[in-house]
Amino acid sequence: IYSMRPITLIGLTVLVTTVICLSKSDGEAKIREEQAELKKLAKEKKQKERDEAVTIGRAMRNAGPEPLEFRPRALTKDSILDDHEETWDGDKKYADMPTMAYITPWNNAGYDRAVRVATRLTHVAPVWLQLKPAADGGKSCSITGMHDIDQGWMDRLRAANPKLKIVPRIIIEEFSPEQLKDFFTSESWSANCIRQTVDLVESGGMDGLVVEGWLPMLRAAQEGKFDPSDAIETFAAWGKALHKKEKQIILPIAPPVDASMKLMPVVWSDEYWTLLGDSIDYIQIMTHDFYPADRQTTVFPQAPVRWVEQNLRAVIGQYGEHSNRVLLGLYHYGFKTDFGRQQQGAVMAKEFIETLSNEEAELEWDPETQEHFVRLGKMQMFFPTLASLEIRTRMAHEYGSGVSIWDLGQGLEHFSRVL
Repeated sequence: IYSMRPITLIGLTVLVTTVICLSKSDGEAKIREEQAELKKLAKEKKQKERDEAVTIGRAMRNAGPEPLEFRPRALTKDSILDDHEETWDGDKKYADMPTMAYITPWNNAGYDRAVRVATRLTHVAPVWLQLKPAADGGKSCSITGMHDIDQGWMDRLRAANPKLKIVPRIIIEEFSPEQLKDFFTSESWSANCIRQTVDLVESGGMDGLVVEGWLPMLRAAQEGKFDPSDAIETFAAWGKALHKKEKQIILPIAPPVDASMKLMPVVWSDEYWTLLGDSIDYIQIMTHDFYPADRQTTVFPQAPVRWVEQNLRAVIGQYGEHSNRVLLGLYHYGFKTDFGRQQQGAVMAKEFIETLSNEEAELEWDPETQEHFVRLGKMQMFFPTLASLEIRTRMAHEYGSGVSIWDLGQGLEHFSRVL
């Protein structure tokens, strides 16, 4: 027994030494892990700062020398939830910039909001009217939607801003491709319908029209095999007829640059400016809906800033000579993709605020598209914020263009702060 004692002592010594070494090794490993984590956090912080610098840099290149009032990462869940209902009655930020807002009967919060922010708008376009082929099949049109015309509201708008132009939207619909071909290439038919619309504008005390028919015209031209330039003369005639009565005309067009950043000349080319001449007051680009090829299977932004800018550049002319006759489309609504429920759809202000109020919801900034989005479980929701709207508004101003909002009743009250 005694002869084994030295061996036992040696064994204990080795064991203790091993434990000490292992403890020391574990401690060093833990220290290394903590250091690695600190390095990772520092790296992520630097990357975040670089992303914001890139974002701000891009915005500044489009927005002039003045700093952004609403820095993207300064906006938080709490700041939005705290002040989204705040009304704003200050001076118009860009006094010389045309600013139009659509008002829709199905988002009627826009009616009162338009009165509150009337001094910050130059045009209001209530979505009231439809231009349809006559029921008897003759070469004339019927105008529907006149029951929505609200003279009392128009009086309130003008009391708030006597300089404001009220230009209801009239949309061309329910024409077959053959009827549209005749409408756009037959002077007698279009002349009759143009006369009807001008008479309505004049008798209703309105200041002009937003005529939405560009996309139906292009589709009919493709199917009916006629030249869009022939149809564009109809829009020019429409503008001349309104101008004779000292009224204005605005033409909305689809974005001529698609989601792959490819220019579609059939949608818009500089030749169209020549055909329209001085007969059109403004071309409005519908840059409030981004349609990627895989729209049904992936999360996508509302209107990536690069795509918006490329569309603006495509329409203002090679040297920007038509910039003061262009309105850049802004969005006051959002879009969500919910993979858990296999759903996609538009989002209004109420749903956005309810989602943002969820404790588990995270507000994030995408420096590439320059938009905020909310992540909640398997759902991701893009929605405009003061930052994303300011960047796009200042971009339009820097190019010498105006903006058009779809639509004023869909967004948050404090969005008017960027106008």
